[in-house]
Amino acid sequence: MQAKKTSIVFTGDIGFDRYMDKRWEDKNLLSKPVLDFFHSADHTVANVEGALIDAVDDGSRGVFFHSMSPAAACVLKDMHADIWSIGNNHTMDAGAEGVLSTKKIAAEMGSRTIGEMSDLVSQYAVDESSSAYTQISYKETPYRVSSLKYADIIKWITNTRNGLPGYVTVNMV
Repeated sequence: MQAKKTSIVFTGDIGFDRYMDKRWEDKNLLSKPVLDFFHSADHTVANVEGALIDAVDDGSRGVFFHSMSPAAACVLKDMHADIWSIGNNHTMDAGAEGVLSTKKIAAEMGSRTIGEMSDLVSQYAVDESSSAYTQISYKETPYRVSSLKYADIIKWITNTRNGLPGYVTVNMV
């Protein structure tokens, strides 16, 4: 049995903010030879440089804030980018909401995402100093609840502007 060969094309950074804002509307942005190259592969992996989300840079998110209008996804579709790498240094500029929005848009387009943090859970740890779990009843269902803390100093640095989500619940049923 002969192994099937698969061809993969990797893009550089794809970003449509600041100077590239609305450039996705240019039907000639990518030339035919470039599109043909993308289309010739079994898979195209696009490095999506920032979240696809309707967000305004109001200065509250720090100096570096890269996000793109969801409308820019049309370029990824034209490229046949079926795998989106969102594990880059600007994925979290728009916070968890930006990551979730990007993943949703990719899924709606039939694309997969790679490189994202697994549901952002690893950013936090149970705060053992808070007597671990307390049992409560919520909507007539027993839960164990515990407060959270940042998992380490790097998690604190990258997430402190968004604050802690508060607590974790464990459904005991």
